Amino acid sequence: MTVSFPLVDDPTTSLLAWTTTPWTLPSNLGLCVHPDFTYIKIHDFERNQNFILLENLLSTVYKGYDPKKKPDPKKEPQFKKVGTFQGKDMVGWRYVPIFDYFTEQFEDRAFRVVADTYVTETSGTGIVHQAPAFGEDDHRISVAHGVVREDEIPPCPLDESGKFTSEVKEYEGKHVKDADSQIIKDLQKKGRLIVRGDIRHSYPFCWR
Repeated sequence: MTVSFPLVDDPTTSLLAWTTTPWTLPSNLGLCVHPDFTYIKIHDFERNQNFILLENLLSTVYKGYDPKKKPDPKKEPQFKKVGTFQGKDMVGWRYVPIFDYFTEQFEDRAFRVVADTYVTETSGTGIVHQAPAFGEDDHRISVAHGVVREDEIPPCPLDESGKFTSEVKEYEGKHVKDADSQIIKDLQKKGRLIVRGDIRHSYPFCWR
């Protein structure tokens, strides 16, 4: 699914990040871009919002879009391109967190754009949601950018059976996979869910 992260300095513009693990979003501390990629800013006519993502991954948001094909003059355009940015120039941009569970602890160093070359341009949006407790690269990048300290335990609001703890009241007691559907509904209510889809893929998952 694709989730929006409005910029603090421009709430009408959102970074779009793609994730297959909604249950990690309450622990989000950053968004990672590739320093050498060029990102585009578009204006979405239907939503009347601006989005930032990789141009060659626009089909993640606009199904069937092919940048190599000329637009059909009979169809109303879904968006227009209004700007471009290099990933390295986006580093440090602040965004509005989805949840406020960990803002008090991390607000002065988290919820901003970081950069690393592990980001790919083959799927998603070219912007990767970072939950440093749940991914080796997420943790490495967060430490490198000073989002979390090397000797610090990042947000991990789960007990030994994989259920949310009281740190995230709305989902307390729910197993992470059971909580996914509620998190998606809550994102929709907040206006932060841009695209929802189901895919089958393999990723390392062990919750005790």
